Amino acid sequence: MTGTAARRPAERRVAVRHHHAHVAAVAAEHGLTGPFIGVAHDGLGLGDDGTFWGGEPLLADHRGYRRLGRFSRAPMPGGEAAVRRPARMALGHVFGGECFALPTPVSLAAELLSRVPRREAAVAAARPAAG
Repeated sequence: MTGTAARRPAERRVAVRHHHAHVAAVAAEHGLTGPFIGVAHDGLGLGDDGTFWGGEPLLADHRGYRRLGRFSRAPMPGGEAAVRRPARMALGHVFGGECFALPTPVSLAAELLSRVPRREAAVAAARPAAG
């Protein structure tokens, strides 16, 4: 442990998950003591179920939370490269996200596909299974 938390007495530290930390910090900044609903849209964080989370609404206080929902699951085309290249994640949702009807026609993603290198488009359009 480094930084500010390391300088605090152990009895004053509370271990929290990535997105819970964000919503709890904002709540503290605004004087909320909880419970409150927060949504962190800063990217991915490891959830308590071992999967990547990003954008879930949390019912929380400063010590804990309950996940109220989630965005649909989608693959991360190219693994970590998708974190650094948001277009890959967008294409991952278009081509590999949870499907509630028919798969998304490639033509609907034509504009986005035209803005990424062909290799990236091919990786995302391979339609990997959502995880």
